Amino acid sequence: MGLRIINKPLRQLDQELKLLQSKTAFKDTDLEQKHLVEIKNTLSDNDFIALCNKVRDYDYLSSVDYDRVCDIDSTLKTISSTISNIKKDIEIHSFLKDGNKLDLKELRHIFNVKKLRSKFPNIDLKRLNELYESPPRELQTSYDDNKIILIDEFVFRKYLLAMIQMVFNHMDLLVCMTGGEGTGKSTKISQDMYILWWILTEIGIINYKFDINEMFVNTLQKFRETEDKYFNDKFRIIGLDEGNELNRQNWKDEEVNTFFQRLRRERFNQRIKFVGLPVIGEMIPNIVISRVNFIFDLKARNKVKSGTLEKGIVNMYIIPRGNKIYSPKQKREISQDEIKQKLHDNLKDKSYLKGLPSEIIIKTFRSNGTWGFKESEYEKKLKNTNESVSFTKGMSFSDWELFMIYKSNVKPKDFGLNNKDPGYFPVAKLLNRINGHFEKNADLMLKQEAVFKRKMERKNKDQNT
Repeated sequence: MGLRIINKPLRQLDQELKLLQSKTAFKDTDLEQKHLVEIKNTLSDNDFIALCNKVRDYDYLSSVDYDRVCDIDSTLKTISSTISNIKKDIEIHSFLKDGNKLDLKELRHIFNVKKLRSKFPNIDLKRLNELYESPPRELQTSYDDNKIILIDEFVFRKYLLAMIQMVFNHMDLLVCMTGGEGTGKSTKISQDMYILWWILTEIGIINYKFDINEMFVNTLQKFRETEDKYFNDKFRIIGLDEGNELNRQNWKDEEVNTFFQRLRRERFNQRIKFVGLPVIGEMIPNIVISRVNFIFDLKARNKVKSGTLEKGIVNMYIIPRGNKIYSPKQKREISQDEIKQKLHDNLKDKSYLKGLPSEIIIKTFRSNGTWGFKESEYEKKLKNTNESVSFTKGMSFSDWELFMIYKSNVKPKDFGLNNKDPGYFPVAKLLNRINGHFEKNADLMLKQEAVFKRKMERKNKDQNT
């Protein structure tokens, strides 16, 4: 093939070259060229292009059958997964490019000025910085190297920032997991407890074991007892699996009152608390707005073919300690005032039953179903707890007798007891169990209310005759 000589003026060649570049170069964009190339290559996939061409064909669309739907689903899932990974890389790149890095030199300076070495002699600030810039994609569990917990890098960094604030600003951390029955709250609590335990161990702040028997409880009484046991231990992680007792209607209950009072007064003990709740609105609104840091609202979708549930969809809400926070979900910064106001409006009446406001979701992500503890250990602990709260072991009460105790709203102080008396907490525990027996079973409560109403009507009728 011969070489063709182009005989044109230099200015004309320069203009034609610029025109060619304008046709092939990427337009003005805030994305890096490597990301644009990845997107272009992904959308140039042969199967995807073939699908795009087919959907323009009326005959193809009018004759779509189940097999074709499966092909479409497979192609779009592949494209969606690839684009999702590119999007995550773009977010991380933007996050770091915009100066959202830890200033290790400044951290060390503040650490020395505040004379924190005596409190945290083994802390590794360099390792903390490494984890912040390059979070792990997954963690192996402590009980099985083949089981992994998937890590969302945004959430991981937020946990790291929370740990930094606990160390440098003497704070605690309260995390609430919400969601209906079967959405995976207990699993998620165990996962995030493990993630935080791993972080704190990795950077040299703690050295205690990850032990379900010392960290995970099912009742408020056990939660208080665990707090008391490790009262002087900083950065203790404690999880309350079922926080139904924290219902705002129970605010006068001694155990509930103790829990909330400790939230208000003992943040300097630097504890990390996890609580599982059906809805965040069950808690007292001002406690949610002033003391809760992270809310993870778990969802589940129906799987049509099997009739089972697809778990692991999580909406993360953050009540920031600073004046604003960037939301990848909303693609904007949200002020602390806006978040608190929308939460207040949601919690002040029964609006919370409709769910938390979607416009202040900070991040939506997926988690896998791997337990932080062995699931068998959790089931054993749950069984032991259920046995310990049985009403029928050693004595027998009818539902009517229990309901009359519930209806009387009797408190330990009505027996002349205060929290220094040895009989105080056993009585409080029994009364709490009776309350929970009805408040967790609406049908039973309605039935006994109807019986009570009929008996009162008969009594009044007898008195009038």
